Amino acid sequence: MAGPVAASLGRDGAPALHRELPSPYLTLIVSLDGPIAGVLIPEHAAGGDAWRTEIVVGGLHQHPAYVVQPKHETGTHLAVHPLAARALFRLPAVELTGR
Repeated sequence: MAGPVAASLGRDGAPALHRELPSPYLTLIVSLDGPIAGVLIPEHAAGGDAWRTEIVVGGLHQHPAYVVQPKHETGTHLAVHPLAARALFRLPAVELTGR
């Protein structure tokens, strides 16, 4: 089950920003194509401030988070109920809040 998501691709299919909106679920993204680049502020997406990782675990948050969306990507994006956090991540959901 995926949480509320808004995505936009460039007109030429170039990388664009994927906006992850706040939801009552934790986010788990696993990339099979290489690192995922993400930022907290859209203006940082073009610079070197983006973090890069193959697996993203996002906690509950009050503001959108942004992931650079390439032209082609393979992987999975899951919405995880907060009560499942301890079983899946060995942490309570509260420790992932704001990440």
